[in-house]
Amino acid sequence: MLHVICLLLSLPMGESFTWERLPRTNLPQARYGHTLTPPSATGQAYCAHCAILFGGYNGTHSLSDFHRWMDRQWAPLLVIPALPPRHHHTAVFHFDQAPLLLVYGGLVGARPSAELWVIDLNELTAELLTSQTAPPPLYKHAAVMSEGRMLVYGGLTEGTLAPGLWWFDWASTTWAAVTLPPSLAVPAGHTLTQFPYGYQGFLTVGGVSAPDTIFGGAEYYEPTSATQWVRLPSGLLDPPRYGHVATLMGDLLLYGFGCDESGLPNSINLALLGMNGTLFSRDVLELHTHSNTPPCTLR
Repeated sequence: MLHVICLLLSLPMGESFTWERLPRTNLPQARYGHTLTPPSATGQAYCAHCAILFGGYNGTHSLSDFHRWMDRQWAPLLVIPALPPRHHHTAVFHFDQAPLLLVYGGLVGARPSAELWVIDLNELTAELLTSQTAPPPLYKHAAVMSEGRMLVYGGLTEGTLAPGLWWFDWASTTWAAVTLPPSLAVPAGHTLTQFPYGYQGFLTVGGVSAPDTIFGGAEYYEPTSATQWVRLPSGLLDPPRYGHVATLMGDLLLYGFGCDESGLPNSINLALLGMNGTLFSRDVLELHTHSNTPPCTLR
């Protein structure tokens, strides 16, 4: 059975971290495999403290509804035309004269999708973009937007790992594949965030590359670097997990939840990202875990 719990984490400077359980008024239905996307730095005019919820799986079928979290409350958004229901997709925010949400891939029914939808959050309209050079149909991949380009990394296609890295250029609406090192184990169920401090790089955390190989560390990818991929120190983001969440809040990487060999981890790990690319342990916030947590599955 799925449950809906809405929690707000406050990170005041120099004070202890606090959790606040928010009222259940107008909560969207319970789901997993959804996306919850905040605006980018250039999209703060749309809403400074908001997020867009889309899709997911409610235990019986995929969903296609949009909701906006703003001013400490939820409101449904009616987007036309409606997107096909999906889960395990990605959604990134982009601002180009209007606030846009780029939704890529996911499971539509039981099949992975290669669709790229663009949602105008002012007009609440959706447009399907087509390209001959798009990646294969993906789900449980990761994506991030940077300087007008969307980076898509890893994931699954038809139940097998998709070892790829792709750029989508918004200005030309074209895709380009990036050559990966042969030794790189490309994961699924991982996270991808932009590195802080103005670095032109990205941080991928966790994920699974095989049923018995779950990552606990992180790798830093810098497109302009000669080495490109740098493995960060291991052990700081334990336990290894996939299907988790990771987001940057200033110089903090908020990382937690997800699945490991035993089920749902009961902590959120807060890590401090140094300017030299080193990852330092910061704090651990313990959370209650239900004793009847269902087993984790890659699908």
